[in-house]
Order: sequence, then C-alpha cells, then structure tokens
Amino acid sequence: MPHRGKVLDFEQLTELGSRLLIAAGTNDDRARLVASQLAMSNMKGHDSHGVCLLPTYCEQVVGGIIAPNEEVTMVDESDTDIFDGHFTFGQITADVATKRLISVAKNHGSHSVSFGHSHHVGRVGHYAEEAAQAGLMILILLSTPEGKLVCHPNSRAALFGTNPICFAVTVAGRLILLDMATAMYAEGKLRVAKARDESAPKHMVRDHRGNPTRDAHVVRREQDPGSIMPLGGTAAYKGFGLALMVDLMAAAHGFGEFASSTATKGRNCAWMYAVDVSDNEYVRGNALTSWLTRLLEAETIDGETLTLPGDPEQAAFEERSEHGVTVEDFTCQQLLKAAKQVGASITDLVG
Repeated sequence: MPHRGKVLDFEQLTELGSRLLIAAGTNDDRARLVASQLAMSNMKGHDSHGVCLLPTYCEQVVGGIIAPNEEVTMVDESDTDIFDGHFTFGQITADVATKRLISVAKNHGSHSVSFGHSHHVGRVGHYAEEAAQAGLMILILLSTPEGKLVCHPNSRAALFGTNPICFAVTVAGRLILLDMATAMYAEGKLRVAKARDESAPKHMVRDHRGNPTRDAHVVRREQDPGSIMPLGGTAAYKGFGLALMVDLMAAAHGFGEFASSTATKGRNCAWMYAVDVSDNEYVRGNALTSWLTRLLEAETIDGETLTLPGDPEQAAFEERSEHGVTVEDFTCQQLLKAAKQVGASITDLVG
C-alpha cells in the first residue's frame, strides 16, 4: 500500500537535512555531509537510516549529546589507527576514519582503523561502499555500547545494541555489499513501522516478560521496555554470539565502550579492516565472475529471482532516482516540529 507523504528527490532531502542541522548549530560543510548521507540512505531504500533521524539528531545537538563541530583526532597511529570522535556526528568520525583506511590500505596493501566516542554513524554500508569502490575488500564491525535493545534467546532483558556487521567488495564492476544487524530486526526499521502505524514482523520482538509481540512500540519504551530477538530464529544463540563478538572486537579497539546501561544514547564505536584487491587475480579474474553468474542462474522456487547482497540497494536507488522518496506524513510532522524548535524553515519541502 502506498504511504501518504511528500515526495522528495536526493537534493531536496539533502537540503532538508542541511537546513535543520545548520539551524541547530552545525557548521555548513558538516551539516551538508551528514544530511547527504541520510538522504542517500533513503535513496538506497533504507528509510530507517534516512531523514527520519533528523529530529533526534537536532534534539541531541541542542541537548549537548552531540558536539556537532568537534574535530576528530587520531590518538594512536599504528597497525590500527585509533580515532577519537569527541562525541561529534558519527558520520563525520566514520568519514575521517574511512578516508584514512582507504589511503593507507592502497599504499600498503591492507590496514585497519577504529574509532570511539562517536555518535550514531548512520548506514554502515555507506563507508563499505566507498572502500569497495576504491578497490578494497572491507569488513566493518560496529558496536552500539548503550545496549538495551537485543536480548539473549533465554533472557527477558535486552543486553546489546543491534551491532551491525558489514562486508563489501567490487567484482567485475558489481558491488557486493552485505550490511546487516546481528538482530532479527534493525531498530530503525521499528521506527519506520511506528511511523507507518504498522506491526512488527512475527517472531522478532518480545515484551518485557519475554513473550512474543508484534507491538513495534515496546522497544525503547520508558517503562518495561521490550527487546529485539537476535538473528537466527530457532538458532538465535548464533546471532547472540555474533553480537557479543562484534561488541568485544569493536569496543576493544574503541576506548573499551562495551555494551552497558551507562553509555550515552546514540554512541557508536567501530573497527574496520580492509585489503587492497584491485590487482588480485582471483577477485578480478574470470573464475569468480563465472561463479557469480552460475549462482544467479540457479533454479529458483516458484519463479522467484536470485539476488546478491547489494542488489536491493541498487534497485531502490534506480527506482527512487526516477520517482523520488516518499517521506511519510508522520515523519513530515516530526520534521516540522524539529524545525520549529531549532528555528529552521522547511515548509517549502515538507509543509
């Protein structure tokens, strides 16, 4: 069913975000970078990481949780460069770290970087895609140390964030990008479900007693919050194990910000590792391309099609480049409310 709202293109989405963030106190260039990344998330079909985040970002800038104009600094230059985000936008911190990763890996064959003391980075696949386009094969582990979203299969309480893991490489000009939460459902998708007045999918969310529910509002509820199930269905212990290892490995390189109840809301830390495969005969040769072709030509069930990781994002980008992005009425109202609070004018875009 189509969702009611305003239809905006990439430039309009970016302009929307820039106005709000600048009015909230962010320098122009930084506001444009953050806004363009949120807009691109919408373009790639990930509305959960798009402009719907702007009201929260504005609130946290005004409230002092985000330090919008703090400089990112390298605090350790070694086999793994470590960056301190000083609690600025995660998009700024991750952008600095990714550019350093690409530069050193291209010169030396491989490299790793990490960062902490950073706010929400947005869509992790954005940084992986940038590295893959530069000829790198990349792994990103991201921990959200505030936790309290994802439970153990046998626990009532939430213990971790959704702790995404991301891989990317370009093969014969085709981007293969796997960007996924280690939970059954990303928190941002619950935010979208709430905005659309939709239920959560079955078997993905629990209430505070550990009972299955389809109420998308239970997670992050002030009193008696529910939780999201780890990835894996009946083998959810595997998803929990992945979330635990992502938390350990990312936090160990990111100022020890392990999952806890005391971390500041929105904080992220990450570890990235990349290898230059631009001249790798196995990645660039015909054998791998032929294998991918055979995979995609495999017989399917009931006329379904096979896709590779990254294909849905590319399809969404092509469709939305032609038809635009629908920003739902609920999100428009939240954006207008945020604009009023920070003194921005956006009625020409979502009014």
